[in-house]
Amino acid sequence: MTSPQLEDGYLRLANELFGAITLFPFTKRQYKIVLSVIRKTYGYGKKKDDISLSQFSELTGLNPSHCSESIKELFLLSVLLKQEGQYAQNYSLNKNYTEWGVPKTGIPVSGIPKTGSKGSQNGNKTIPKTVTTKDNSKNNTKDMLKKFECFYLGYPKKKSKQEALKAFKKINPDEHLLAVILTALERAKTQEEWLRDNGQFIPYPASWLNQKRWEDESEREPTNQTPFQKAVALAKQNNLEPFKGVPHETQDQFIERVNAN
Repeated sequence: MTSPQLEDGYLRLANELFGAITLFPFTKRQYKIVLSVIRKTYGYGKKKDDISLSQFSELTGLNPSHCSESIKELFLLSVLLKQEGQYAQNYSLNKNYTEWGVPKTGIPVSGIPKTGSKGSQNGNKTIPKTVTTKDNSKNNTKDMLKKFECFYLGYPKKKSKQEALKAFKKINPDEHLLAVILTALERAKTQEEWLRDNGQFIPYPASWLNQKRWEDESEREPTNQTPFQKAVALAKQNNLEPFKGVPHETQDQFIERVNAN
């Protein structure tokens, strides 16, 4: 029988930040990584800490390659901050949750409520009304085009851009859905069929959007490759130094090196 006690350690986390975490559309793996970073930092009264892939794997129960993928996704979404540490990569949680979402285009994740005791559910005394004007329409169109360019910039097959734009307009994703789409896209780019034959089997972006492929890609398990085979493909994709071979490095050392980048 377990009996956790505060004397053995506890977390101090602002309610507002906790609310932002619970509202953000993390995948299960991403959520485990975020909680692990919080555990290794706030759990010890620190803002940041050196955390190795093996530590992430132990804390989350995920294998190192899944940890590496989720960490990259969270870094892309500006949820995690990282830098070179003394013993491993140094990680911290980006407390400015308004930056979570799509950092490269400056599109923040909006609509995350602050805690409050009076008024509406999101802590505000009144709920602002939405007024549709010509200026708002122009701004919405401009915002949508920025989101599309962010998606298209990251899509590896640049084909039929106008068809892709039409498909994107139909979806018209908000910031949360866009974050989900971009996260799924980053994962899809590591899949075997997307890497095979110089990307010959990558679908056109319009097809990927029309079929809502981000929904199945986001939960899709990797193909039956060994960790070493996945590392070889990842090294090739990211233009990293290939496997050196014994005695320079073992397969495990190669996997660790590739996943750390």
